[in-house]
Amino acid sequence: AVVSTQSTWGIRSQQLKMNTNKYIGLICADIGRSVGTEIALSGGNLALWLGLDFLFTQTVINVLSTASWRGVWNIIDIVFSGESGLFQDEAYTDSAVTCCIGIFLNLVIYVSSKTVQRYLEKLPKPLFWITSRLFTAIYFIFYMLLWRSFWNLLYLLIPTVLSKL
Repeated sequence: AVVSTQSTWGIRSQQLKMNTNKYIGLICADIGRSVGTEIALSGGNLALWLGLDFLFTQTVINVLSTASWRGVWNIIDIVFSGESGLFQDEAYTDSAVTCCIGIFLNLVIYVSSKTVQRYLEKLPKPLFWITSRLFTAIYFIFYMLLWRSFWNLLYLLIPTVLSKL
């Protein structure tokens, strides 16, 4: 009975190693597709790099991402509902108009994206890079307008404890 228990544990251990290696291979292949090059790391190195990637994403990328959308959101607030904004003291009008504008502009971006992509592919690399990033920045601003408008509208329509303060 002792021999069969040890061999059972040996078989299970071997199966676990095979499964682990299979999953490490799948993770490396997935990362390789994302970065455009083949990745082959051992389990320990993969864990180290994934941990560093996680820390970098949580401390640097998320801060920059949040800062960029909050910055655009605040600029849009100033333009439309600030002291000298287009719809100062008219929150419902501001939300309704900017929701419509946001939907329209996002539809324009969506419909034109394939045409823009075909045009950009014909440009030299430096001009392609600059123009494609400009298109992405414009899309980001339009998308933030849409988000800001609907969140402000929801804030106005759904009574909360905070809105009564």
